[in-house]
Amino acid sequence: MAHEETIRYFVENAKKDFSLVEKNLESIIAEIKENTATGLNHIELFNEDFVKKQLEELKIKKTKGKLFGVPITVKDTVCVKDLESKSGTKILTGYTPLFDATVIAK
Repeated sequence: MAHEETIRYFVENAKKDFSLVEKNLESIIAEIKENTATGLNHIELFNEDFVKKQLEELKIKKTKGKLFGVPITVKDTVCVKDLESKSGTKILTGYTPLFDATVIAK
């Protein structure tokens, strides 16, 4: 694995140059859209506006932790405030948590 491909390398450089985070996220958004359009629905719910809002919040954040700028996906069994959490069942369709799960908040 090339040094440039490690998460540590990315985070160290993202803390210095936020444009790396923005470019990486734009690339990921484009890939998600492309895969969804071709029928690869590996991500059931994708809210681009929510992601971009989080990006803006990250930009002004003062503390920069070990995974700063690293995008993640979360299974819908984990509550994320203001995003539908169905836990893989139709009975919870439309359920939008009012809070973040501890794993999200940390």
